[in-house]
Amino acid sequence: MSGATLSSLDVLHGAAKGDQFGHTLGGLADMNRDGADDFAVTSLDGGAQELGSVEVRSGADGTVLWSVEGFADSATAHVYFGVALAGGDWNGDDVGDLAIGDSRCREFDPATNLWSDLGRVELWFGAPAFSSGYGAGWPGTNGIPALDALNDPGLDQAFDLAIGNSAGVATTALLLVGSSPISIPYKDGTLLSAGDVHSVFFVLPGGGMTLSENIPDDPALAFVVFYVQVLEADAAASRKISFTAGLQVRIGYDLP
Repeated sequence: MSGATLSSLDVLHGAAKGDQFGHTLGGLADMNRDGADDFAVTSLDGGAQELGSVEVRSGADGTVLWSVEGFADSATAHVYFGVALAGGDWNGDDVGDLAIGDSRCREFDPATNLWSDLGRVELWFGAPAFSSGYGAGWPGTNGIPALDALNDPGLDQAFDLAIGNSAGVATTALLLVGSSPISIPYKDGTLLSAGDVHSVFFVLPGGGMTLSENIPDDPALAFVVFYVQVLEADAAASRKISFTAGLQVRIGYDLP
């Protein structure tokens, strides 16, 4: 509902009859980096086992960004998964996080061979895949060479990196990949990638090129951040070297 006019902005519905969609709602900070705050909604009888499910939805258009279901197995038994929700940014990365509560959740203790009935709160950290430019490049024959991510660096998909060529002819280039950003003047340009730097010399075609790398489907890679820059041999650059600007790349989940 609009706070300005009190008119309805949108109407959303659950996935199945009787799943109690909308039982609990929680406001979230922006999780998909589109500039709009998002929200979480519980279907208390939702999910494959009807033990509750939670959807994170876009505050801009209601699109489902991410979802998770309660479950029961030999170690954990949800009962009211999502009966309580809270949003915040608990790891300080400017991306929304979510706490999901189940006041009746039970867990099995193998030491006593008994089930507890202590309840459970799970913290889910928002981990959207994204990239963003930083710093300034240095021009060559045709200006500052481009360095662009063609897609988000999501788990279990290919990540494509487009590299422009300032010289317009095949030339030697140096790819720098580091774990932290810097800003150090070097030969009129600025070095922007440092910390455990990996460097690779390669031949850059006159029209530029696209590098592609498959990112494994490994949740341990979520939140991994690295910093990329390319230096290019260019006879028209002031010190014979042109620089791309820097590119920050954060691996995560490719949200809509």
